Amino acid sequence: MTRARRTDSLAIAQGQAIAEAWNEHTPEGTAVELIDDLGKRSRTRTRSVAWTLGHGEPVVLVEGRTGGYSLARLVRCAP
Repeated sequence: MTRARRTDSLAIAQGQAIAEAWNEHTPEGTAVELIDDLGKRSRTRTRSVAWTLGHGEPVVLVEGRTGGYSLARLVRCAP
């Protein structure tokens, strides 16, 4: 196995672990604060469970946006 492939496998495994932990504590419909590309914060809700993209980035769908958003850009809101 090449070094690049080991790194990719590690990134995917880490992303899957992050997505699984998110899903344990953040059910679909949870209020979150989303931080967009410009740093603007907006409140929304999740509309899916988290999953990983092919390169390992954990993402989730949110209301009012298309495509998956990185969990690194989301903060759970207090209940």
